[in-house]
Amino acid sequence: MPRPRIVLRPTRGLPLMTLLTADRFRLGPRTSRVLAHLRTFGGTADDQAAAWIGDDLPPLGSPSITLGGARGSLGPHSFGFLNNLRGIAPYAAALPVRPPPGSVAIVCGRRDLLPEVAPLAIARQLGVSWIISVGDGDAAETLAFLGEDSATQTVLLAASTSAASLKDLRGKSLLVLGGEPLLRAAARRAGGMAFDDLEAWLAQALLRSAGIAHRPARLAALIAGGGAPLVRDAARNAGLAIDLQQVDDEDPDDFTQAAQTCGGEVLLFAGGTPPPSARPTLRLDLHHPAQVRALLRALAELEPASTTALPPAAKVDRAYTESILEEAGTVLADHDTKRLLKAYGVAVTRQAPASSATAATRVAAQLDYPVDLIAEHAEGAPSVRRAHGVAEVRRIAAVMLQRVPFVLVRQGFPASPRARLSIRRNKLGWVAELGGEQALLPLRRADARVLAHAASEATDEAQLTELLLQVATAATAHQLSLEVELFVGDIPTVVAARSQR
Repeated sequence: MPRPRIVLRPTRGLPLMTLLTADRFRLGPRTSRVLAHLRTFGGTADDQAAAWIGDDLPPLGSPSITLGGARGSLGPHSFGFLNNLRGIAPYAAALPVRPPPGSVAIVCGRRDLLPEVAPLAIARQLGVSWIISVGDGDAAETLAFLGEDSATQTVLLAASTSAASLKDLRGKSLLVLGGEPLLRAAARRAGGMAFDDLEAWLAQALLRSAGIAHRPARLAALIAGGGAPLVRDAARNAGLAIDLQQVDDEDPDDFTQAAQTCGGEVLLFAGGTPPPSARPTLRLDLHHPAQVRALLRALAELEPASTTALPPAAKVDRAYTESILEEAGTVLADHDTKRLLKAYGVAVTRQAPASSATAATRVAAQLDYPVDLIAEHAEGAPSVRRAHGVAEVRRIAAVMLQRVPFVLVRQGFPASPRARLSIRRNKLGWVAELGGEQALLPLRRADARVLAHAASEATDEAQLTELLLQVATAATAHQLSLEVELFVGDIPTVVAARSQR
């Protein structure tokens, strides 16, 4: 395994760079565990060292790890770091043995926010280059450090930082656990992924570490002893084809022969030693069924090798869309926004304007009841009233037409399930938000699926994904800020919309 290549930046993060490249440490209060780890796994306790670690105020100007509430280069409430390739362990958390060496760096916050990180990596056989705890501090400097580290190829992030700091990773693979919506969106746009589930986060790290980038058409699995039903059921539930063979865990030749005859692009094994294989190989921990299920789900969620990241370009009548924009000006009300979205294939409500109560009843008869009558005002939200028959339409329209020149008569959709989509520009560019998740534009299919999944009441996430891609394509093409109300039932449809250029 190559040693890390570190480039020190004189104007940024020098205390942290000095700390993470140190091998000698001054020990402050409550560091007995740190001393034991330095003696066992590497590093030296030295009262004259520049780097300091302890549960107190650090010496002024020293590169420091603060285990308590004071601020340091790492901290407050850091539990230190493990340089796993060099064997340096100023580490104040559980470390029964060192994890396997590898190319994955884990950046996390304070100790009480996650299970013990090192034992997790050991149990999952995750090859680790670094474990770095920033505590309650910002992870930006640590990400910049890892961006320069040649031994680290994947970063697991479970700590606070800004979306802008991700650029310092220099294209390295990033997997985020939790975090703010904009950070998660920026991670996905950079080619990474975002998770809420710990096992899913670790499972994807194993795939990245093994170099598995695409969904396999078929898996091979060698299971020593019991556990085959668990693996078979997990593969079936994930929608993965699997060639599963049970082998004798006391006969190495049986493992080797089965590996040669078992067909599949990725080899899974449980029990015994890894059989020799040119295919990517993943170990299953049958004592932890959640890990097995998460790993197979992670494989199933990868894009097939033939899938493109961006949706195909929509065929749009540009002259027609430009005429809509020219007529509407910079602010597009509901009807004009829907005309524009419909040109991109978006399903929108059937509706038409009416300038008299009689015209409103004629439109309503064509749409079938119930219908919504909408009065759009120059300022503020539009007024919306539901009508279930001719008399109601006539009465509501007559009242509304006293204040506006026309009303929109729109087919009525059920009040639920609904979701709201917003597309706005911020400092990172154009951002779509739905259900607490965010994604950067131009919208990729994987991001659209994340947004669709965030619509918790959605009946058909696949159809909603396609609608979101269409809406985002229109917004991107015309640089539109959009506020859209969606019906997310059987046929996802734009119910209400406003936009601005």
